[in-house]
Amino acid sequence: MNCDGSVFPGGAQVGAGAVFRHNRGRFVGAVGQRLSFNIPPRTAELFAIKIGLEFALEKGWSALVVECDCLEVVNLLSREEECMSADGVVAWEVQRLLVRFQHARIVFSPREVNRAAHMVAQHVARVERRICWLGVGPP
Repeated sequence: MNCDGSVFPGGAQVGAGAVFRHNRGRFVGAVGQRLSFNIPPRTAELFAIKIGLEFALEKGWSALVVECDCLEVVNLLSREEECMSADGVVAWEVQRLLVRFQHARIVFSPREVNRAAHMVAQHVARVERRICWLGVGPP
């Protein structure tokens, strides 16, 4: 799962997106959601992971490698201790979701690899709802 958050200048539009591929790289699905509140980019990244994990659980997928282009978020979620920052609650929710999978881990992935998730996040930041794609990707 590649995930990304997108915060437009001024914070008026915020989107979170996740793209799923099977282990050979073929597109499986994507999900994105506009976030109706002004949040910093790190929090948008955390929401993208949360939305993606919830979607994967809905689909019954039991194993995931979560790829995120924000090293700060990867390090935050890899820690054992509780996060006391403003986005600590979202980080805690993500950690609780991760343990529901038979196998799940989060890794850093360069921005170039995350381009599809970024495009989903930018697209949904402009709409008023959650959007899902299965089998065929976004336009």
